[in-house]
Amino acid sequence: MLALARLASGLGALGLFVWMATLNRREIQCEVPDRWMPQSALLPYPPVRLHEFARTVREKGLEARYRISLVWLDSAFIVLFASFVCLMTWPRLGVGIPFAVAYAAADFAENRSILRSFDALGETPAGKPRSAHRWTILKFALAALNLLLVLGGLLLVWGVI
Repeated sequence: MLALARLASGLGALGLFVWMATLNRREIQCEVPDRWMPQSALLPYPPVRLHEFARTVREKGLEARYRISLVWLDSAFIVLFASFVCLMTWPRLGVGIPFAVAYAAADFAENRSILRSFDALGETPAGKPRSAHRWTILKFALAALNLLLVLGGLLLVWGVI
């Protein structure tokens, strides 16, 4: 039963990630300057950049699609990925659970920060939330750590360690 749950959550997370990436690439990313997406930005950016992204997405009539991707698809991905990490590190590496929860919290916080940029479009860019990028970096760091824990879980399942 545990093996089936691991497989289902892993394949579900992978499928949602591919769907979300394809949707963003085909419908959102191609319409914004420099094909820049805040949830994949590894380098720091000023608040005005996030403001411009939100304004462009709204002006091109893509806000509803972007919100679907960020609110529904990404939320489902976050839950499935965190579940996958928990299941892959359970029972012998239960240490993965807090890291999976931390990843989920960081990704949800990043999404909320990005969505606040749409809510604050009437304000000056300097007044925009500045925390989105910090959450993005934390999300990537925790995702990498979680993937290492999953690798450890795989090695345990296969009896290597």
